[in-house]
Amino acid sequence: MASSRGQILERNYGFLVRVFVGRDLVTGKRVYENEQVKSSKKKDAEKVLTAVLRKLDSGELLLEPSTQTVEAYCEDWLVTIAQPRLARSTFKNYCHYLRKQVYPSLGTRKLIKLAPKDVQKLYGEQLSRGLSGRSVRYTHTVLSSALEHAVAQRLIPNNPCKYTQLPRLDTKEMSAMSEAERTAFLEAAASNRMHTYFALLLATGLRPAEGLALKWSDFDPVGKTLRVVRTLEYISGRAYFKEPKTKRSRRTISLHDGTVSLLLEYKNAEALPGDLMFANLSGQPLNTSNVLNRYFKPCLVAAGLATVETTAKGTARVVSRFRMYDLRHTHATMLLEQNVNPKIVSERLGHASVSLTLDTYSHILPTIQNAAVEALGASLYKTLGQPAPVPLN
Repeated sequence: MASSRGQILERNYGFLVRVFVGRDLVTGKRVYENEQVKSSKKKDAEKVLTAVLRKLDSGELLLEPSTQTVEAYCEDWLVTIAQPRLARSTFKNYCHYLRKQVYPSLGTRKLIKLAPKDVQKLYGEQLSRGLSGRSVRYTHTVLSSALEHAVAQRLIPNNPCKYTQLPRLDTKEMSAMSEAERTAFLEAAASNRMHTYFALLLATGLRPAEGLALKWSDFDPVGKTLRVVRTLEYISGRAYFKEPKTKRSRRTISLHDGTVSLLLEYKNAEALPGDLMFANLSGQPLNTSNVLNRYFKPCLVAAGLATVETTAKGTARVVSRFRMYDLRHTHATMLLEQNVNPKIVSERLGHASVSLTLDTYSHILPTIQNAAVEALGASLYKTLGQPAPVPLN
């Protein structure tokens, strides 16, 4: 008898129960759990097969209990499993969190002996050092992914990360510029070589890295559209173009006539080499940090939207509630306040779902709802006539 999960083979002594456990990590050969059943009754063999499969499902059957330390196993996992399937920036983050956050506490512990209480203690230590709930959750994601592979390879019976409690994730309310702040910012940026870039982020809701990856071939002035097909990332000082984060991030955005004119004027004025829309004087990709520090922050200061403070080391630091990413949030807020359908807003932003858009900008919804109620009331009572006063008693 053979099935997708095990076999019962007739032998001279009775039956052989055979269950596939996994592949040997060194040779790659298939490994089986074999149980002899010295009985002439097949039902006895079926009972043994059921028991072996139960052990397999519970994680009791291991290829070979791992003697590796957590660090040794995770380093191997990073190279063989994580690196081939992750984006460069994500892989760099995985390495950082394992090496800086996990190994100092758990690196020397044997993988097979790692328990949920050990992982929970790690999370507590992170919080006590001042790390945010988001950072602790990211550590959990990385470590859990590595250990889940160990479970699949039958190196450990279960994933200890599954039995831990994660800290609450505090959601930050997005900062959006008011009309007066937008005007002041754009006026301050008028003489800035990145003026068109900042104006485009406000007009389209592009992510900053998407804007820096734009090429003139993505721009259709006749159809008044802009295609988002790549994003820019910097790793160890080197620029890389990659696919957008999600399928919905790859999108086509409609442009206002004013935005089309702005881009055409900029193209004629700049005449940079190469096809990149926003580049350095050699036509090479701009560094996001340089754009932030050399162009965006000075605009905030000039517009009165930031202050310059002196640190304990005597260096100047620009302090503002606005980040470059908030130009995107400002765009979304402007649309929602104009009662644009959230689905349209979601499509322009390249969000994975409308629910993500609504969750991100939930703080705006009460204001929009009040305006909608007023508009509904004005229309309804105009039709029905003025309602009778409601008695207080």
